[in-house]
Amino acid sequence: MGKGGSSSSNTTTTTTNTSGSIAFQGDNLGTNVSGVNMAGDLNLTATDHGAINAALEFATDSMQAYVQGNNDVVSKAMLTTTELADNMMVMNSENLAHMAGLQGNQAAQNTENINAMMKLATIAADGGQTATSEQMKWVIFAVLAAMVVIGVKGR
Repeated sequence: MGKGGSSSSNTTTTTTNTSGSIAFQGDNLGTNVSGVNMAGDLNLTATDHGAINAALEFATDSMQAYVQGNNDVVSKAMLTTTELADNMMVMNSENLAHMAGLQGNQAAQNTENINAMMKLATIAADGGQTATSEQMKWVIFAVLAAMVVIGVKGR
């Protein structure tokens, strides 16, 4: 009798399970590998979890704080220097005024000393005759007055 037809089927399924994730278990170092089985293409993703941006922000904030602090220090130093210079000028002016007053006093004292020395020099030069001559004028005046009085009474 007849034989029926024959049929055959053959199926091959290949499944490859490959994990391309590295370090997602435990510590996450920020690296992800994918596409390992693709011919020639490998996807590598790395992250610093914002460390670079945080460092840049920190550096920017630090520099701004440094510049502001430096500006404050310089401003205060300039203000202090200006105040010190003003005070020194006032004190210098007062000192000059005191010195001028002292010089005037010293000049007057020197004048008195010179006059006294001149009198002493005159007495020393004439042996005191000038002072004696002045006294002799008074004595002569007194003697003449006495003679006038006696002469008037005796008349």
